[in-house]
Amino acid sequence: MSIRASTTTFLIITSVYLVSGYKTLRFDHHVTPSCSEDDEICEFNWTINHTSTMLLFHGNDTEVGRVFPLVYANETIYKRIDCEEYEEATLEAITDTITADGQYKILYTVNGQFPGPSIVVYQGQEVVVNVKNDLVNEGVTIHWHGIYQRGTPWMDGVDMVSQCPISPGQSFTYRFIADPIGTHWYHSHLGVQRTDGLAGALIVLPRSERAKKSKSNDLRPIEKEFVVMVQDWFHKSSLELTEHFVWDLRRFAFGPDDPRCFFASDILTLDGSLAGFMLFQSGVINGRGHNYPEFGDTPMYPELPYETFIVKSNKTYRFRFINSGNAFPLQVSVDQHKLELIATDGRDIQGVQTDFITTTPGERIDFLLRTTETPDNYWFRVEANGAGQVKGIVQYDTVDEGVPATTKKRCLATDVCKDINCMIQEFNPDLNISCMAVSQLRIAKHEPEKRSVPKYTDDRMFREIFLSVHVQTVTDIAHINGRSFLKPTSPPQTYPNMDDATVPCNRTDLVCSAEVCYCTHIIKLELGSTVQFVMVNPGPIVNETELGLRHPMHIHGHTFHVLKVAYSEYNASGYSVGLNKDILCDSEFCDNASWSNDTWGGDNIPGLNLEDPPLMDTVLVPRHGYTVVRMVANNPGFWFLHCHIEIHQITGMALILQVGDVDQMPSTPKNFPTCGNFNFPQEEFDKFVSVSTETGVPKTSSLRPGLKLKSGLSAINAIMKDDNSDRCDSSKHSDRETIYVITICILVPLLIMVSALCWWQCNGRETVSHKGADNKYNLLRADNGNGGSTSDTSNYLTFSRI
Repeated sequence: MSIRASTTTFLIITSVYLVSGYKTLRFDHHVTPSCSEDDEICEFNWTINHTSTMLLFHGNDTEVGRVFPLVYANETIYKRIDCEEYEEATLEAITDTITADGQYKILYTVNGQFPGPSIVVYQGQEVVVNVKNDLVNEGVTIHWHGIYQRGTPWMDGVDMVSQCPISPGQSFTYRFIADPIGTHWYHSHLGVQRTDGLAGALIVLPRSERAKKSKSNDLRPIEKEFVVMVQDWFHKSSLELTEHFVWDLRRFAFGPDDPRCFFASDILTLDGSLAGFMLFQSGVINGRGHNYPEFGDTPMYPELPYETFIVKSNKTYRFRFINSGNAFPLQVSVDQHKLELIATDGRDIQGVQTDFITTTPGERIDFLLRTTETPDNYWFRVEANGAGQVKGIVQYDTVDEGVPATTKKRCLATDVCKDINCMIQEFNPDLNISCMAVSQLRIAKHEPEKRSVPKYTDDRMFREIFLSVHVQTVTDIAHINGRSFLKPTSPPQTYPNMDDATVPCNRTDLVCSAEVCYCTHIIKLELGSTVQFVMVNPGPIVNETELGLRHPMHIHGHTFHVLKVAYSEYNASGYSVGLNKDILCDSEFCDNASWSNDTWGGDNIPGLNLEDPPLMDTVLVPRHGYTVVRMVANNPGFWFLHCHIEIHQITGMALILQVGDVDQMPSTPKNFPTCGNFNFPQEEFDKFVSVSTETGVPKTSSLRPGLKLKSGLSAINAIMKDDNSDRCDSSKHSDRETIYVITICILVPLLIMVSALCWWQCNGRETVSHKGADNKYNLLRADNGNGGSTSDTSNYLTFSRI
């Protein structure tokens, strides 16, 4: 980036803060209700703007209006006052700064905060969020991930599906009911803004009566609850990462001028597959992180702060963990402590003790931590599938703060470790790790009304749909069933009857490449029907053992029962040997999958949990495996279904579920914002600029409503702007002659007046005084410095106060 461009960007960000008066606030990781339980409405006012990591905005009270870079040098963090002036940064200055991993990076923020401020409300409350877009040149939308939006599908916040983007300078009010209970989150759903900061927690608490019924089996009450927003972190913007993905430049992830090249095959997971399709640089926990070079255990900037959770001995704490990342699965553990998983995607399950819990982007987990160990500082570990790590600290309140010296649990044959929601089912035996798929979890007994799985019927009200999700490695095209998603040009939830807003997938003239076609993939579901999705992940090419990634699939507006997660088949060393044999593919890309056994279908699939499976809205589809989920399509509207790896969603791994007919959907609110393609036909344009041969001025009837011509001169100016409208049309020559006559008639008197004024100025040299109520001016002739009058009319007359 050039110095001029960098300076301009810095000034823009700084000016936004100076005008808005924002000060970067440290993230509050405590779960604190935003409103009283008795409040019917909980309202928030947000401004979406930019900030940057490692910049201290405003400083102390005597430095309001100034911005200071934080600089790391000599194992110390300094506040840079001026070009050659530094002072050691105070702890307050550091904690009031978004440090991330110590690199400078422009972020999107809500009210200057990263992560954004948490919304903590009670079930059934009306949530009102007034969003003002103060970004310089981008639109924005906010999706409320996990919220049903029953009756308000146009509040779901998906750009060009449920709403038009909020343009810079504009505001938009989101209004919806907080439902269901649980740990959810919000994030931008336009472009790639969410992984550059525009995200935060949305917690829906149970009402008091419900809370009493749903207490943990443990008799000890929960001492405190923590929000944990965790994501992979990159030094380039997410926009750059996406474009490099599309341009096939990922091998230059270290930098275009760095002699090293990054190859995904250099970093393999425990099953011999790729750890990720791009370089993992670092991670952040609630906005704080460290960069660990060369996949080591020593951070580049050890003086940067760690996210720290302070606890008391012999208490129980609830951690609400949200994977808000771009691409990597993240595994959480706490040294020398067991975790008890109690909720997935906000829905309570029967508690399970475990050592590790893995999440994919978009998933949420709630776990309990019991502080029964010796008081000390312990690492809160988050590891990225073998590709890297980020750490926080669990600090017992009776010990001094400090960097922990604890180590990760060692898994032994006599003490096998458990991993829930793991990427592979069978680990290498030498690792001593067992896997528990989420389909093996059981929904909590205190939710009996949620335990019944939708029934299978053999009529039209039950559908089984195969979705084959993958990315072509040669072309980097992401798709579902061979269809790469094209956004509608206007939101179907707003314009449900605009057929020209989409490119239907049944057209015969689709643009296709490498057996993948680009279209607006829409699956229509009958309202009230039961749908069983079989999500298949064959990899880029069926039975290619090393290639391919796992995909977290998210469905908006609904939760689903996870009936089965089936992994790849493995050899004796724990390595995948190809696609699960339950699936039959029609080609090497498996765009039309089916059951290998044609007697399977509905309830007749071995291994389904039809009794008490967990409810989720985002689920892992393992590499070379498949996942079976079932839901009732009971929420009318247009709902997005997509991979929550951000780059995969942006590049086409998505579709729209149309639940019900348009007349069964809630009507769009009055004056709801509209947008879409615009075509200005030549015929209409000609009407707007046509000129009456009788008057020589544009016909006012053809002007926009409310637009009036002020004078004949204004009419001429309007017409003369159209330089080419008359040159090649001989039929308009008479109109041009009329214009010339009018022009001469107006210009001649003007010339006479100007000449008289010049004579008067040159010969009279009189001073003309003008007195107003408060001011008095002299109108004097200005010269060009040589005694003669200047030809520049902008300098001809000057006002001087007397």
